[in-house]
Amino acid sequence: MKHLAVFLLLLAAASSSASPQGSRWEVFTNVRVLIEDLVANLRSAADQAGTAIQTFENGLIQQGALVREKLLADLENLRIQVEANIQGVVDKLSVPGTVVMQCIDESRKNTDAVINLARSNAIACTDARITDISSQIEDLKNLTSFSTNFANAAIADMQECTANNSNNFLSLGVCLGTVALRAQVTGALLLTQSATSIGRLTLKMGTITTAMEICAGREVVTAGIAIGKIIVQIGTCSASSFYENMNNSTNTANNTTVS
Repeated sequence: MKHLAVFLLLLAAASSSASPQGSRWEVFTNVRVLIEDLVANLRSAADQAGTAIQTFENGLIQQGALVREKLLADLENLRIQVEANIQGVVDKLSVPGTVVMQCIDESRKNTDAVINLARSNAIACTDARITDISSQIEDLKNLTSFSTNFANAAIADMQECTANNSNNFLSLGVCLGTVALRAQVTGALLLTQSATSIGRLTLKMGTITTAMEICAGREVVTAGIAIGKIIVQIGTCSASSFYENMNNSTNTANNTTVS
């Protein structure tokens, strides 16, 4: 336990009347160097975390945009496919009647509803994945900010110890020892937490694209199945047109006979 050893050494140096003054100041100087090294490590870790945070945020934005772009393209392709089937039915009809046009309009409305629902569900799912990682990034930001503030406070406390206790070796030793102890214990914890958070986020970022693609892909497949049923129903529009034309022909014939 290095920090405890330093603390006890400071107390021994400060309280020992036999210790030469130069030796005491040398010990205090070494402890200040220790505190400064701990602070430098914290600041370095904060800088690394800041770089990692920027990388995570940029990657999240880029991957989210790519997945959303692909989702919209896939759904638009489904819409085009249905419209092509609808147009194929219309092209085969010489004079589409009211019934068949109502059937076709209903198919278009159903298609729009399916695609809109798929888009809404997929975006909600991908946004949930993004929100989860964004929350972890925000936690890392808070941790980094706390580490920076703690490092600055440690330097300020060290300087205050020296300024307020320069004529009292015992007080100076206790003060610097307390700062060193706190800096080493808390600093080690912060460094561990920062490294762990960055590691977890790195793993998450490695799978976020796949997770979002699964979200989007599931909704596209679901929409595809529903639209497949709509395409089958479009065939009934043609049948409706056939029966409507037969009824019209029959009515025309009956009217002619009556006349």
